[in-house]
Amino acid sequence: MNSDTRLVSQATDAVRSATTLDEALTALVQFLRPRFDLWYAAFCSHPEGDPTITILSSWSLAESVFEAGTTIASSISQIIVGVLEQVRAGNPARFVMGGDPDSLVEHLLADQGVSAVIAVPISSDEEGLILLALGTSTEGAFLDAGRNFYLDLSHGIAETVLRLVATKSAG
Repeated sequence: MNSDTRLVSQATDAVRSATTLDEALTALVQFLRPRFDLWYAAFCSHPEGDPTITILSSWSLAESVFEAGTTIASSISQIIVGVLEQVRAGNPARFVMGGDPDSLVEHLLADQGVSAVIAVPISSDEEGLILLALGTSTEGAFLDAGRNFYLDLSHGIAETVLRLVATKSAG
């Protein structure tokens, strides 16, 4: 078992034992932060037809305006539109800060030390999209893991995350 396979397995096991979405995110950060130099992580939702993305749970190494409960217009920048399109198609989507100099989202993430973000699909269906967003201070940090790392992680945590999202929505 290579180190990334082991990391996915450990992170998945930790998420499965979580009882809240915040616990699940904290467990992911515990295992993924050393590998990717994480500065930010969040579970987000984008209901079908809704003009906003909602941050359901977040973790940040630095002070952040992207806290749980924050909503962001899904059309706020072309980069966000493109990321949502890729994630809806079942693909992880990565972007680096500076790609859209007019993007408020990029500006705010860069201010908190984030150099690159990867959005990982957790669930996409007729009701909408649930994704995991990870931010790193190292621009190339997400490149060497490969697409399958993120898809295996998503597959391993999806059932638990969806259950916890439903619990949070009902509560």
